[in-house]
Amino acid sequence: MYFSKEDKTQIEIRDSRTRFSVRALVGVFLSKEDKLKPSAPYDVIISSQRDKEPEGYKKVKKEPFLVNSPGEYEIGGLLIHSFSENNGLIHVLQLDQQKVVYINELENDELKSKQVERIGEVDVLIVALGGDNMTPQKANNLISSLEPKMVIPFNYKKKELKSFLKSLGVEEPQKEESNFTLKKKNLKKEGVTVKIIE
Repeated sequence: MYFSKEDKTQIEIRDSRTRFSVRALVGVFLSKEDKLKPSAPYDVIISSQRDKEPEGYKKVKKEPFLVNSPGEYEIGGLLIHSFSENNGLIHVLQLDQQKVVYINELENDELKSKQVERIGEVDVLIVALGGDNMTPQKANNLISSLEPKMVIPFNYKKKELKSFLKSLGVEEPQKEESNFTLKKKNLKKEGVTVKIIE
């Protein structure tokens, strides 16, 4: 599976085995700074804001499929299971025999036990940091509940990232310049890896 940071608030995910078979973009798309470009090459836009259309979506020439409401979807081999959390959504993605969970906000300090059971085993957790909806402590609680093998934080300020890493006891996270490819066999069997895409 291939991951690429498109900007501060968006991450691209695509299949690494069949080149460009499906290109998905997860993230926050509410402000003019976060809006989609007309030339955006994605097949799927996965928004954290429930029932809200991303900025610039109607002008995207490729007309990507929009996931912004609860449900189950399948696009080009990418399976998506989305369900409500507070005013947003939790997205569970399956591609390349790996499970990726994207969470932008939590209403409570941690997930409910039913939500944890619903999500199941997690390979990669993509979590937005910042504000009251996802504090570093909430993100830490997420990791404790879901026990992902890898965590990719994004949409953060340096202070929030530092606090998050400190709460996990991580001094030196793995860093990538802008993208990386992940194979399931390379995931740690125990513990969690924090991956920073700069």
